[in-house]
Amino acid sequence: MSRLQVLLTGAGALLLLIVACAAFSVPRIEAELGGQVNDAKDQADFFWVKVVAEGQHITLTGTAPDYVARQRVAAFALRTPGVTRVDNHIRLVGESGTCQQEFDNFLASQQIEFATGSAVIEPSSYSLLAMLAAIARNCEANIQVIGHTDGEGDRRRNIALSRKRAASVKLYLVRSGVPDDRVEALGYGESRPIADNATAEGREQNRRIEIRVAGIRS
Repeated sequence: MSRLQVLLTGAGALLLLIVACAAFSVPRIEAELGGQVNDAKDQADFFWVKVVAEGQHITLTGTAPDYVARQRVAAFALRTPGVTRVDNHIRLVGESGTCQQEFDNFLASQQIEFATGSAVIEPSSYSLLAMLAAIARNCEANIQVIGHTDGEGDRRRNIALSRKRAASVKLYLVRSGVPDDRVEALGYGESRPIADNATAEGREQNRRIEIRVAGIRS
């Protein structure tokens, strides 16, 4: 039987997928839930869950911010009518791998969003920031929050904007329990592009926040 792996970001979407997995064939799940899963990605705090369904057998993977969140997701699966087996392979932040790898993994799939031309963080990014804060709290390391912009506009203004955005992210991390003296906010403006600024897609990639492990905490 083919396998369906879907990334979910909402308790309701998670439960919906599991119910469908128990009731329908995999091709029908793909047809009926594809659009709904995409809509769910911005809605709640389960964006880190991956569900693999094979018949009535559900496997959960991903990285949870804490033990309570890990068990909460498993409870949804266990309460679903028709599910005969649930394997919970969700790991906890800091449980395996390096801090840098965990930062990179989360920021590779989505980026911290800001209001246009400002350092105000969009509410849609709060779930991602909560995960990044959980990683930072569990890492015995100092970190750098680095802001980047695209190549549009004045260079000096871009540098200032990138620094302000990095500072906004640092403030969120500190308010989430990361010690202030462990986090440094930096901004490089447009000077370190990772894509072509001549295209809209490239400019979108260049507008980003990067988090780097800067050394073991003394």
